[in-house]
Amino acid sequence: MTLLYVTDAFAVYGGMERVLTDKMNHLAAHSGYDIVLLTVNQGCHAVPFPLHSQVKHMDLGVRLHQQYAYHGIRRFIKHLELMRLLKHRMRAALQQVNPDVLIDVKLDFIGVLNQVRENIPLIVESHTLCQAERLEHAGWLRRLHVWSFLRQVRQADE
Repeated sequence: MTLLYVTDAFAVYGGMERVLTDKMNHLAAHSGYDIVLLTVNQGCHAVPFPLHSQVKHMDLGVRLHQQYAYHGIRRFIKHLELMRLLKHRMRAALQQVNPDVLIDVKLDFIGVLNQVRENIPLIVESHTLCQAERLEHAGWLRRLHVWSFLRQVRQADE
């Protein structure tokens, strides 16, 4: 069985990175699963914690932060270009790895994963929406943003 974990970058010495490393290393060492860590924009950053020799790391090389060099409509156009590139590279990575299960660790990519995953089961493992239902003091734009994520999460399998 092949598990594919998807996140933006694996470059800081944080709690999520430590927990994810421990889980991937344990599964690779004790379950016999093939584990792949797919990052979207790792760049030249080193992985913060050592990965088991059987955990494979792939990076899509989509530098999403490039859009912030622009303003207004140019930023929007650059965003669309980068999202199109992300979708193309994500689809190619899924075809290459052919995972049995996708685990989305970063909600920023759930929309793209829902579009390209075909019949691959998708599990959402995120801590960023734990307070999403408590929006009584949020503005309409924030509510719309969270609603969009919640709608995408509902399309996942777990």
